[in-house]
Amino acid sequence: ARATTAAASASSDDTAEIDLSLEPSENDAATAEDPSNETTEMISPTAAADRAVVEPPAEKSPAPVAHAAPAPATPAPPAAAPFDRSAPSTAPARPASAEPVAAAASPAPPVPALDIVFPAGLQVTGHPPHLAVVSCNQEGVLFAFDAGFLEHMGFRRSMPQRCAMSGQAQKADLIARPLAFVDRAKTPVRSPREVEIHHEVQLDAHRSPADVLHAMGQLEQLPAPFNRPLPYYVATGHSLASLSCSTINRADGGVTCRVLIPDGQTALEWLMRVNGVCGPEHPLLEHAVGMLWSDAWRELPDKVRHRLSAWCGFEPMESFRVYLPDADFAKQDLGLAGVVITDRRLIHCKFNHKGQAPLDAEAVLRVQPEGEFVNLTLQTVVERVKVAKLSLADLPALVRGLRDAKGLTLQMGGRE
Repeated sequence: ARATTAAASASSDDTAEIDLSLEPSENDAATAEDPSNETTEMISPTAAADRAVVEPPAEKSPAPVAHAAPAPATPAPPAAAPFDRSAPSTAPARPASAEPVAAAASPAPPVPALDIVFPAGLQVTGHPPHLAVVSCNQEGVLFAFDAGFLEHMGFRRSMPQRCAMSGQAQKADLIARPLAFVDRAKTPVRSPREVEIHHEVQLDAHRSPADVLHAMGQLEQLPAPFNRPLPYYVATGHSLASLSCSTINRADGGVTCRVLIPDGQTALEWLMRVNGVCGPEHPLLEHAVGMLWSDAWRELPDKVRHRLSAWCGFEPMESFRVYLPDADFAKQDLGLAGVVITDRRLIHCKFNHKGQAPLDAEAVLRVQPEGEFVNLTLQTVVERVKVAKLSLADLPALVRGLRDAKGLTLQMGGRE
């Protein structure tokens, strides 16, 4: 009976190793290139795992012989890491006490550096198509990918059908447009709209990504492969805005495409559709989007956010808390001046006077009441500067925004 159980266990282990190779089959390749197949919405949910470099599994011990004396119990071996298809399948066993040895990765072309919070091992080239995260801040998520991926039908269907500017997902209010890499245009093009306007497609509840591609056609003003459309979507309220698309020539002769997605949730969903959720870049970007696209930032009108970005550049992983407008400016000028507080800094702007103070640096923000207003003055170790004039009604929000400042202190009417 023990022999039969051991043999069955060995048979089960052997079966688990049969399908570990992630090489695409001929049928998979045919499916990816068939534009009539409308079910190919996800590119490769295990693309990140496919590029992992780990140790090969150790050889298994032979099954015990029937009627042999029972062997003493031994601790279970560590769980084997996923199989690396670049290593030989007949790798010799190594002692259990030896340190893990990673198989050597094949040389890869240089790529743009990623934010330190994202894995530097992501590449912008290779098969299957995948995205590299270049940066993430409140202006959006900047992605990089190889220009050759524009030839891949599945990759061109991968953009989520939601507004890339706001995240709105009502199909009846969406317009499909192609990514326009106008820096590769055959003739001078002043703006992406000159290309997009000839290929826009109005969405409805029954229009699939494959239908959109068929209706969009090729982009005559751009050379191959940039003439192959990759649709993105905007709501009618953002019809005047276009995605920022650019290209970079690489040392290996290839071309890297860069696309900035303003809405964090849309960017996260695109990454999931192309790279899957198994790689380290997905949870990192998910965490960054949760921090940067907070409810406080989303509640600001688009025009105000655009104005703030002109004088308030956010650092990677910096979280917005509150914007307090300067009381000397009219309501229609919201965003042009005032105070922004993040989890790291107090940033201020009024006319040509701009500045900032880290919340963990020694400084004093003096609040001087003046009727229905308060004047703010920042005293640091090197200077004293006027910050802003706020409405008295905004004072509680200022106090809440600085609640956990470790160096910057608030002085109210001469008292801290």
